[in-house]
Amino acid sequence: MAGITAIGDLSHTLESIFEDVVEGRLARSRAMIDLLQLAQDRLVEMLEQVRNNAPLSNADDLINRIHALARGTNEIEETEPLEAAAAPSYDANLAAAFMRQAEEILESCDARLQSWALHDDKLPIVRELEGELHALGTAAATAAGGPGPHAPRPGHPPPADAEPAIYPYDQEYSVPGGRGRKIRRGFIALCRLEDYAAGVVHRHEETHTGPKADRLELLKHTRAHFGQIFVLYSDPAGAAERAEV
Repeated sequence: MAGITAIGDLSHTLESIFEDVVEGRLARSRAMIDLLQLAQDRLVEMLEQVRNNAPLSNADDLINRIHALARGTNEIEETEPLEAAAAPSYDANLAAAFMRQAEEILESCDARLQSWALHDDKLPIVRELEGELHALGTAAATAAGGPGPHAPRPGHPPPADAEPAIYPYDQEYSVPGGRGRKIRRGFIALCRLEDYAAGVVHRHEETHTGPKADRLELLKHTRAHFGQIFVLYSDPAGAAERAEV
């Protein structure tokens, strides 16, 4: 599903704009609202192309305009015009799960964007939009990659390590707006399950049927869990940074 990557690219670019607004680096403007609505319409158009297994439109023009807005300039990076990418061969199950999730997210984004356009003091709406676009970008990345060539086959879970282990995990990424690169560092490990009644784990404020259906479909086809829980940990002494690999 390589073509769906374009949806993820535009989604994460929009996510960075809403993050800048939440953090006070950007102020809402009429130009911003107009551009965000154009991007919303483009995402709906691209999703329709996925539904019809049609060539996917390129969103680099909008992405460049959004980056220019974030920089506070009218100078837009020139790119060679690209033809719509040829329609890739979609896995029917992954495509269906992605479509359900994406449709729900875009419907929610449309309502929230219209509300924010009328009420600029509603910062919680901006946070919700940021979260929605992050979810859409993540779903697109999952759908574009699929389970992958090394994913376990149905009924054949991956072999367990001989001994319990903790796995270091680094993510290097470019900061939106040309503000350099950073590394987010953590590790992958098992944690003990707790009943919600114990008050240790708190339910998410709002969940959507799309992501849950997507994870269920992946579980059904691979018989393995690929979704990890993102958590923060306290380490004032920096012990995790000094741990030997």
